[in-house]
Amino acid sequence: MRSGPLTVLGAGPGLGFYVPAAMVARQASRARPVDLLAIESLLPPDKQAIVERSRLAFHRSFDVARMGQRMVKDITGDLDAGAVEALLARWGAEERRDFVVFSGFWAPLVARFARESGRALRIAHCHVDCAVSSSWGLAPQGGAEDVWFVRWEGRALNHRLDVCGRPPLPWVERSGRLLAHGGGWGIGTYRDRVRSVEPSRWPLDVLAYEPGDAAQAPPGARVFLLDPGWAPWKAGGDWFPPLGHLESGQSPVRIVRNADYPPLFDLTRTAAAVISKPGGGTLIDSLAAATPLLLIEPFGDYERKNGELWKELGFAADLAGWIAGGCSRDALESMHRRLLAARDRTPPYVPWGAA
Repeated sequence: MRSGPLTVLGAGPGLGFYVPAAMVARQASRARPVDLLAIESLLPPDKQAIVERSRLAFHRSFDVARMGQRMVKDITGDLDAGAVEALLARWGAEERRDFVVFSGFWAPLVARFARESGRALRIAHCHVDCAVSSSWGLAPQGGAEDVWFVRWEGRALNHRLDVCGRPPLPWVERSGRLLAHGGGWGIGTYRDRVRSVEPSRWPLDVLAYEPGDAAQAPPGARVFLLDPGWAPWKAGGDWFPPLGHLESGQSPVRIVRNADYPPLFDLTRTAAAVISKPGGGTLIDSLAAATPLLLIEPFGDYERKNGELWKELGFAADLAGWIAGGCSRDALESMHRRLLAARDRTPPYVPWGAA
């Protein structure tokens, strides 16, 4: 008999290492106690403020974001020592044994707990990208099961997440709109690239990350805002980022919260395609919703491989090539159908004791 809750560990950068963790935690919580944590919750306030500033800087400049990616380091030494000791003591008192880890930044602490507790732990290192991402490149090896949702080697689809509990929306019921975003932190060239899309043929939904983004959206686009005041380490009752609808650059006229999955997924599920860089979280949403991707510049080599994998499997096309080929609706429908078939044969990820 396993003791203690399932411990699910994520991280804030880009939200691709947090939102999938939150989805796994929420679904597992229906079967067993679950504790969800973001690594930034262990940072002192001044370091949390640096993360907040980095998020804004990365959103405003893709060059700054890529520079920051090259400077990723082990953050164990930046964590609040008192908070770390209190957390490890709590894990010990609660006899924690099962850990599902979505960020390599957590790996040193979980390895330390395994070493110091002397218990037999079950640890899953969950990779949402098809190749080793920045934080996992820093993680200690051994002592854990590597869970690859998708894998570059072998061009494999191993697991999916059943995000909303409903099947993908049939193609004939789709909105006929394109959704453009830059992942959880709004990183990339999507704001420039969407200007190449003819809005009379393909109406746009654009995700904003600060209210001023609305002024940069193409005329006629619907603009939605991820709550800029929300963060995984201060989420309160909101496990998933609330979504607002902006009109004419004003304050959000409607805020949507959802306790079970990210409200943004409802736009992904109804879209004909998503224009985005190929982040791991975006791949998870694409497969869950059977929604094709129109790809723009990736963020790092592992995202480049994500994009190449999705194109090889027939789930995506480069945005520029799709436009040059006439913005084919049939091409998107073919990708949707391949995603549907792949989704049907890919098992959902279910951690221990959550079935």
